[in-house]
Amino acid sequence: MPLRDIPLPRYVRGAGGYLVSKNSGQISGLFRHIEELQGTRPWGRFLDSGTGWASLEWALTLPLAELVAVTGSEGRLAQMSKDFVARLGPSHRLLQGNWVQPEFLSGRTFDTILVDYLVGAVDRFAPYFQTRLFPRLRKLARGRMYVIGLEPQPDSVGNPDAKLLEQLCALRDSTLLLSGDRPNREYPRWWVVEQLEKSGFRVVSQASFPILYGRRFVEAELEVCRRKLGLLPSSLQACFKKTEADLRETLLKRVKQDPIQWGADYVLSVETDEPNEQ
Repeated sequence: MPLRDIPLPRYVRGAGGYLVSKNSGQISGLFRHIEELQGTRPWGRFLDSGTGWASLEWALTLPLAELVAVTGSEGRLAQMSKDFVARLGPSHRLLQGNWVQPEFLSGRTFDTILVDYLVGAVDRFAPYFQTRLFPRLRKLARGRMYVIGLEPQPDSVGNPDAKLLEQLCALRDSTLLLSGDRPNREYPRWWVVEQLEKSGFRVVSQASFPILYGRRFVEAELEVCRRKLGLLPSSLQACFKKTEADLRETLLKRVKQDPIQWGADYVLSVETDEPNEQ
């Protein structure tokens, strides 16, 4: 199949990176695109390598032989286990693990692997492991892998709406860092493609999704800031609280009119160059 680079319709970004197409209910337009790429190919044994509510919700709608969903967060594992308890069957496993650990899922292989915003999240759970992530997943891959990612923030010069979103993201990341947490670190698509090819994957297709940021995204990011305010040094709390309140008023008023277009997500479809060796 030839390499494709497709600009696709815009989608509204909601809370926690959950993309909702205006015309496709509650399943992300990115996941619908992956279904189209998969076609009639069996999903088989499916690995959700960096799971979240949106990806697990989608995976549970697919005809899978087996589902293994991995999170690096103990708290997320506990909450997701509770939220999905009624839908997880004998062939479904929700695990906590870190891809830095060489013994984690050692010896296993999967027909389909989903890498959903995992590259950007690696810095939170395994700093500096980004260049080793795809070689690690290559050991488990024996078919198709889908990589979803967010392009780093584009320049906001000359775009006052984008400048507001840039300030929101800067406030969120500053709050996380000053409270002792780590924010995501996103990488451009070209860098991810290079890492995939170096790791023995062949890129089959590429697609770009312009993003529309709406009320759900703004409220979710502001809520992250609010939750962390009490953990900041006392000398900074008043300043951060006022900045959060000002942005809340301005941004929510702005996105009430219509969403703001800024940046893009991407979906990469890749395969192994040769059958995976056990």
